[in-house]
Amino acid sequence: MAMPRLFAASRRPSLSSERGSFLVEVMVGAVVLAIVTFAVLDGMSGAADTGERNRQRSVASTLAQQDIERLRSFEITDLSNYRETRIVNTGGVDYTVVSRTDWVRDASGLISCTNDDTQAEYLKITSTAWSRASEERPVREVSLLTPAPGAFSSTSGTAAIKLTDRDGNAHAGVGVSLDGSSDYSDSTNDVGCAIFGMIPAGNYEVNVNGLVGWGGEDGTTNQVTVQPAKTSLKHLELEPPASLRARFERPDGTAGAWSSMTVANAKLPGGIKSFTAGGAVATIDSNGLFPFLDGYGVYAGTCRANNPSFWDATYFTTSGKGSVVLDPGDFLKPVNVQMGTLRVRVRNSSNNPVDARVSLKQTDTGTGCDVNVVRAFVTTTRDPGETSADGEHTFVVPFGTYRVCANNVSGTTRRRESQPPAGTGTQDSPRDVRVTPPGALTPTIDIRLPSSGSFSACPTS
Repeated sequence: MAMPRLFAASRRPSLSSERGSFLVEVMVGAVVLAIVTFAVLDGMSGAADTGERNRQRSVASTLAQQDIERLRSFEITDLSNYRETRIVNTGGVDYTVVSRTDWVRDASGLISCTNDDTQAEYLKITSTAWSRASEERPVREVSLLTPAPGAFSSTSGTAAIKLTDRDGNAHAGVGVSLDGSSDYSDSTNDVGCAIFGMIPAGNYEVNVNGLVGWGGEDGTTNQVTVQPAKTSLKHLELEPPASLRARFERPDGTAGAWSSMTVANAKLPGGIKSFTAGGAVATIDSNGLFPFLDGYGVYAGTCRANNPSFWDATYFTTSGKGSVVLDPGDFLKPVNVQMGTLRVRVRNSSNNPVDARVSLKQTDTGTGCDVNVVRAFVTTTRDPGETSADGEHTFVVPFGTYRVCANNVSGTTRRRESQPPAGTGTQDSPRDVRVTPPGALTPTIDIRLPSSGSFSACPTS
């Protein structure tokens, strides 16, 4: 009779087991409740954020529409190339409002950088607004404004200014100003164009700060001529200016000196640009240069015959001297400029060295050549360490043709111009000596002073 009681006792659950099951159920229920609560709250928060963004976008739309109406109330002349950015506070929130106008016409919409026989006909007004705290895209409102009859004068036109770099890429966002009967300013668009519509016909100077054209900082003024009832294009190739430092050197590579230097490129106005110093110096700097892709040829002097390519067309590409390619913004990029040397030896009738005064002047003619300037009067005295005069002096000169004269140092009238080489010409005929690349970098000339008499062609002071 005891067996049924024992069986019944084995089916009864323990108190600790019941408590564990209850705890698990409570924990699961809490997790489910937390998940549901989080989802509900997140949905409420998202709805609130969406509502706030929609409200801010609605306010931005209203501000853009109001700005359109504000601009339409302006005089047409005040809206030409109009640009403005304002901050408007509404309901404690800051909104950015950007206003701009662009000239358009029926035929092709926005005026581009082209010459055209028509000018602007309408103004496209664009107002853009957005909340400064919102990441939503801006709201943009666009409208066309038709000028009143007679607003377009028969004496007005449109100027289109196009700016590109040396590779033909557009300069976008660059400030451009026109100076003329009235002054105007604007920035270039994405294709490098600045459009100045309905401005009085005439000549205007185009200014772009921080960039230089082919002529450099002090180059020829860039002008655009506005034609009545037309669009006039001015295309400018501009870059940040560059500079170079020319170092003069003799044929043996040692330092030389001169008082002037010229840079050459076919695109330069006139093909060349010269720089001068106060006297003979070892280096001369040239600033404000346009960085042409094919670079510059650089040489000492300002005369056409000083240019080594005048004597050797391949000089700058084969000599390794005087050729430099500048990149935009380069500062004092170094370039070695070769000069020549002309050695003068003075002898008397007995073929002995003479202590003489020697002068040198260039005889080439043309732009930049001053044939009346004597290079120097130099006495062929003994060099340090020598016990007697050697009758020699070496001039360091740019390339070109020179006349050499010598007279005795005692001050008498005996003097002689340079003579031809032995066996050519007559003993008394003067000769011009050429210092030229590639083979005549270091010529030597002998002068024989007569025992008496004078030659009036030689300078005396």
